[in-house]
Amino acid sequence: MSTTIRLSMDNGHHGPLLLWKVTRRSDQHPPSIYQPYGITFHDENIVLAEGSWPFSRLQMFNGRGRSVCSIGQGAVLPFGVAVNSDGNIVTTDHCDRTVKVFDVCGEQLLAWKPAAFEWPTGIAVDECGRHYILDWSLGTVNIHAESGERLKEFRSGSADGPTYSCPAYVAVDSRKRIIVSDVFDRSVKIFDESGRLISRIESGAEKEKVLDPRGVCVDEQSNIVVADWGKNLVKLYSFDGRWIRDLLTRDDGIANPRAIAIRGSSIAIAEQKLNESPSLKLYG
Repeated sequence: MSTTIRLSMDNGHHGPLLLWKVTRRSDQHPPSIYQPYGITFHDENIVLAEGSWPFSRLQMFNGRGRSVCSIGQGAVLPFGVAVNSDGNIVTTDHCDRTVKVFDVCGEQLLAWKPAAFEWPTGIAVDECGRHYILDWSLGTVNIHAESGERLKEFRSGSADGPTYSCPAYVAVDSRKRIIVSDVFDRSVKIFDESGRLISRIESGAEKEKVLDPRGVCVDEQSNIVVADWGKNLVKLYSFDGRWIRDLLTRDDGIANPRAIAIRGSSIAIAEQKLNESPSLKLYG
C-alpha cells in the first residue's frame, strides 16, 4: 500500500477525534504525500495541493483516507486549493503564476493568463463565485471573477503596524469577511470586503495569540480556525478574532499543522513537520 492509515480510539476525549492519517514512508518512490501546502474538501473527499517538483500535483483522497486520483501532475505547481461554484477544483500555480481550474477527472478546464501574479499563494472562493487570491511577493489580496477578471485589490499590510506583509492563506466567511494569515508579522488579519482591516489576531506566546499561523478556514458559525504551525495547535476564534479555545493540541497528535479545512464536524489537516515526513489527518 502507498499509505499508512491508523485509526484512533476514543479514550474519553471530548474534542474531535483522529479518524485516520496518511503518512509518507521513507521507502516510497514516488512518495504518497510530498510537500503539502493547501487543502480543501470536495464533498466527502479531500483535495491536497502538493507543490514540490517533480511530485507536484493535486491529490484527492476519499473519506477513508485512500488516494483516489492525482490531478495535474507535471502541469501545475500548486499552493492554494479551493472548490468553485461549479464543483471544479481551482488552484494557484507557481509554475505559470496564475490560477488553473480542473474537473475531478483531472482535465484542465481553464487557466487564467500567465504571470497574473508575482507569487500566488492562498485561494478561497465565496458563495457568489468570487475568487480571493493572495500574492506573497506583492503583499496583496486580489479579488477576481471566475473568468479571471480582476475586481479589486488591496494590500494586506497594516496601517497601524508593518506595512510589508507576506500573506499565505486565506478564507472568506458568509459576511464576506476576509481572513488572511501573514507569515511576515505572524498574525491573522480580518478585513471587510472593501479591504478595511477590522481586527487582528496578534503574535505572541499568550494562549489567545498565535505564534506562526499558516492555514485558516471558517466553520458554519463563521468562527475562525487557525493552524498554528509554531505552537503545534489548531486554535478556534470568534468571527471578530476573539480566542475561544484550542481545538486540537499535541495531546491530539498535532505537530506543525500547515493547511486546514473544515466541513461540518470534519477537520482535515496537512502537517509538515521539521525533519520528518509530512502527513494528512482527518479529525471528526
